[in-house]
Amino acid sequence: MIRRRADIRSQEVREGLPNAAVDPGTGPASESTPRGAIHARVARSALAWPGTGLASLDLQLQLVEANMDFFQQFGGSPRNRCGRSLLDLIHPRIREPIRQQFTALIGSDRRHFTERVAAPSAHGHFFSGTLTGIATRDLRGRTEAILVVMKPDSPSTRRTN
Repeated sequence: MIRRRADIRSQEVREGLPNAAVDPGTGPASESTPRGAIHARVARSALAWPGTGLASLDLQLQLVEANMDFFQQFGGSPRNRCGRSLLDLIHPRIREPIRQQFTALIGSDRRHFTERVAAPSAHGHFFSGTLTGIATRDLRGRTEAILVVMKPDSPSTRRTN
């Protein structure tokens, strides 16, 4: 059965994470590294998700860089957020489970995980959404960085408590 690219794309968006974003073997020839291919696909996919925060973490889960949507969600700026742990930005009750997910991602051949999270917003309120961690690996398969996709809930699905 031949599926059209548009059908595949709409299925990927419904599932919350584009399958291509975690499959470095299918990228254009100009994307020479798996990490570059993954980041490029996720960045292109994020265009379909307005307000989606993207961040790159080192293996100690320190924020290396992020897009402006990420900083608008969590507050702060690159100057005061980069170098700090992502775990410091999420609700204290879920830090340990999220840390365990990242540890498993880094230490195994898992490609990604997705979890529901809550975090304080830039305006002092809490927001909820899905956090996806994607392992970016070198040519030998070793994890070299983590890409985080933070997709906040739409206003109609947010809880008010």
